[in-house]
Amino acid sequence: MNTKRGLKSIHISHLPRRVMAEEQKKIAGSHDELLARLAGLYRGLSVLLWSVPLYLIFAVQTIFTSEWKIFFSNHWDLIGALPATAAAVCAVYGTNLVRASQLESGKLTKNLDELLVIFIAIGGLSPFYYWFSQEPALLYFAAMVFILILTSLYSLMVLSRVIYRLAALLGTPALRTEAALFMLLNNAILLACMAGFTLYCLVMVGAIRFKNLLYYCAYYQPHFQWFFVLGVLFPTAVCVWWLWNLKTLCFERILNWEVGKDESFREGALSSQSPSREPQEEDAAS
Repeated sequence: MNTKRGLKSIHISHLPRRVMAEEQKKIAGSHDELLARLAGLYRGLSVLLWSVPLYLIFAVQTIFTSEWKIFFSNHWDLIGALPATAAAVCAVYGTNLVRASQLESGKLTKNLDELLVIFIAIGGLSPFYYWFSQEPALLYFAAMVFILILTSLYSLMVLSRVIYRLAALLGTPALRTEAALFMLLNNAILLACMAGFTLYCLVMVGAIRFKNLLYYCAYYQPHFQWFFVLGVLFPTAVCVWWLWNLKTLCFERILNWEVGKDESFREGALSSQSPSREPQEEDAAS
């Protein structure tokens, strides 16, 4: 009878440990899954951190200079169109990495989907920078560059919304408020740039057509172009700064997660060893 009671007590004492082991495995699996999501988010933010400013640099270099003119033949040179297109492709890859992290936010997912489509469109239209720099008299190239610039400005607005959603998920309420103010400021500057660029294009079309203000437009054109580039540079720099902060915050989360995981594993191991000895001692005594 005593042996049967001992076997029953041993069997019952093992049940909580099995349940605890299964729960620990589930928790470890969810921890590993969330850690993989954070790692994917970190990689995506790193790619966006480099691709966004590089695209601006390559676009300005391509449209204002002819230094990409290598083995030029009938304005279909792929080498001149490659830098801006490659930066846009990297932006698509970084956005896809952030999107693949599967963060639980419906609005963030919608913004990422919109940003991905816009970056794909920008990558397809980026060669027109080079073709317009080689043949600026063609109206088709000028119209495509006009659409491309407006699309690029709108992509910065969507990127601002993505940064705001990520700051709300990863950061504190104070950081969320700061990101909201940044988003409003960036959107206001970008809307002003879009309106100014549209007005400039309309004035240039009217001057070319009626030839009344052609001299003045030709004189002020370089000044307006570089003023426009400086206006776009500010929201781009702010986006890059926020991407860097989000990347740093994500890296801190990964480190804290690893440290917390090691501590919880040690505590779980110690707690699983201590109650297992007590029933064995009681069974041996009985």
